[in-house]
Amino acid sequence: MAVGALLAASPAGAAGTARRPAKPRIHVVQPGQTPAMIAKRYQISVGALLHANDIRHSRELKPKQRIIVPARSDKDGSEARALHDAGAAEPRTEPAAVRGPTEGAPPPGSKAGARASSASPRKADGSRGSRPADYARKPPRAGFVALTSTVGRWSGFAVRKGKVQAAAERNISRVLASWRDGRKHDIADRLILNIVAVSDHFGGRPLRVVSGFRPYSPSQYTPDSRHNLGHAIDLTIPGVPNAVLRDFCRTLPKTGCGYYPNSSFVHMDVRDTSAYWVDFAGPGEPPRYATAAGTDPGRSSPPADRGASATERERSASDPSEAEHEDGAESSERARPPADSAPAEPGEAGQTTGASASRERKTPAHPDG
Repeated sequence: MAVGALLAASPAGAAGTARRPAKPRIHVVQPGQTPAMIAKRYQISVGALLHANDIRHSRELKPKQRIIVPARSDKDGSEARALHDAGAAEPRTEPAAVRGPTEGAPPPGSKAGARASSASPRKADGSRGSRPADYARKPPRAGFVALTSTVGRWSGFAVRKGKVQAAAERNISRVLASWRDGRKHDIADRLILNIVAVSDHFGGRPLRVVSGFRPYSPSQYTPDSRHNLGHAIDLTIPGVPNAVLRDFCRTLPKTGCGYYPNSSFVHMDVRDTSAYWVDFAGPGEPPRYATAAGTDPGRSSPPADRGASATERERSASDPSEAEHEDGAESSERARPPADSAPAEPGEAGQTTGASASRERKTPAHPDG
């Protein structure tokens, strides 16, 4: 079933307090609306609304933004979050009879409706049917990146005239420090250049770091994990489907790209030869690499990457030694609060914040990948 078919219809332009939705639905944010106002309108909790849309701060909410309103039975917003991660809030081309009208959407036949109906088509599963070009933007400042993790945050010029800046090396090392114990490691310049390439391609959008450097553990699933060397990052970009981020990462030279359909991030590392793999494991689960047909070996499912050639799918399944299995950092990262504010480390055109030393640390369900 298409993701859009799971979303309930909502009367366009309805005013006042709406009934608690029996099914998740799309809401278009109006000027001046806050998460609290929207939550009150639908009689749901603010926490469920924020979690469903991966929103950490009220200021992230923008007019005309499409967000998912959890169903009344979805107390914490986790079910709606799964739809969000699948790209359900993005514009689609399914017929209105299937998708249902969107709260606050322009009426059919209007000029605004005509512009919306001419939007580029996009598959509901977020696979290669999505057009990465639809999400590409010219960056306001080339080489400028904004990174956020559970350990800290930093924004500034990472690259000038093709050269990685020393201040960026220090600050990115800080933001990509181990989420377990805060240990830092030098981050490879090649990885920083890849991070900048991703940021520039998607218009300088903030990048959310799920995991960066991870100290070696004798029991980790991937013995030679590039996370142990400062050569890998797991990341997402709010507002960009992971499938689109994955497709761009695969265009970067000498880059390893891991796609995790049942998790919420894309893995990117630097290496001598490019590699790509699909791992259907969720947080806390052992590796479950895609079969040669691109399907989940643990259950009957559609191919993970219909756009990949048979050779690519076969490689991802037959050469798991190239893969980096993730160790549950995603689930631990979600459970942790954003980094606490702290004085910025002096650096070039940027600022950084560090995490509180007393923050609770959570041991993941299985070791590093």
